Amino acid sequence: MVSVVIISYNEAEYLKQAIDSCLKQTYDNIEIIIGDDGSTDSSMEIINHYVKCYPEKIKSFIMERNADLARGGVIPSIRVSNIIKKGLSMTIGEYVVILSGDDFFHDIHSFEKQVYVLEANKKYSACVVSFRKIWNSGEYVICHTPNLNASLYWSGAYTHISCYMFRKTVYNHGMFLERFCDDTGLEYSIALMGNWRYLDDVTFSYRQRDESIMHKVDEMELALIELLLFQDVCLKGRFKLSSLSRFSRPLNYVLDHWENIKEDKYQKYVYEGKKYHYDFISFLMTFSERSVLSRLGLTLYIRCTKLLGYIYWLCREACLVIRR
Repeated sequence: MVSVVIISYNEAEYLKQAIDSCLKQTYDNIEIIIGDDGSTDSSMEIINHYVKCYPEKIKSFIMERNADLARGGVIPSIRVSNIIKKGLSMTIGEYVVILSGDDFFHDIHSFEKQVYVLEANKKYSACVVSFRKIWNSGEYVICHTPNLNASLYWSGAYTHISCYMFRKTVYNHGMFLERFCDDTGLEYSIALMGNWRYLDDVTFSYRQRDESIMHKVDEMELALIELLLFQDVCLKGRFKLSSLSRFSRPLNYVLDHWENIKEDKYQKYVYEGKKYHYDFISFLMTFSERSVLSRLGLTLYIRCTKLLGYIYWLCREACLVIRR
C-alpha cells in the first residue's frame, strides 16, 4: 500500500485537484491522510466531503496553532514538518508520498511507476522523479532532479519532496531530524538510509503562487531557517566538512547582517535555536562582543565555506550534464 500525506492550509481553490490526482492514480491500493493547519477558508468542508465519500481510504486531522502563536509566531518549515510527522504516524502503507494541498500529480501512472521500481529494487530507500513548476496561467518549466548520492546532497540541490516515494522504514528507523521533516529535512533522512533511484519521468506539478507562505518570508528568515536545519544536522551527529557546502550561503548571509537578527520579527527563530545545542543563531548574534582575533578567525572560516559550496555545486552540475 502507498500512504499519501496531504498538507493543507487555506488552499480550498486547489485542494480538490490535489486529492483527485491521487484518487485517479492507476495504482489504487492507497490511503490518504489529510492534515489541515487550521484553515480559515472552505478547506475543511472539502476535506470532510472526501472523508465522507471515501471513509475507508481517506482520513483527516487538524493541527492546533495556538501554542506556536503564543511563542511569537509560526516558523513555516517547522510547522509543516510537524503536520507531516503527525500524518506519518497515522500511515500504515509500506511506501509514503507527501503532497501539498495546492500541488498535484499530472501523470496518473506516477505511483505505479515508482512502486514498480521500489518493489524490484529493495536496496533503494526511495524512488524520485522530476517535476514541473506550473503557474496559474498554465505556463510551466520542467525541473530535472539531480541523481544525487548521499554526499552530493550537500551541494544544495533543490528537489520537491513530492517527487519522492520513500519506504516507511525511513520514518520507522528514527532517521528524521529533530525538527525538520519538510523538503530538505526529509531528503536528508532519505539520504542517510542509502541511495535512491532516479526515474527519468516528469510526473508531479509544483504550483507557483505569490501568496504562498514561503513566498512571504524575507532573505534573513530563509537564512535563519537553514541555520536551524544545520543545527538539527549537528544534533543528529552527522556534521562533516561537506555539510558546510550546503550551509555556506546562510552562514555568510547572517554573518553580513548579524545586527539585524535582533529585530522583533526574527525572535521566533532565536527562541527556537536556543532550545538545543549548536545554537549558531545566538552565536552570530553576539559577533560584536567577541575579540578582534576571534571575529577575524570566524569571518575567515565562514568565508572559506563559499569555496566548498562552489566545489559541490560544480560536482552537481557535472552529474546533471553526464546524466543528460
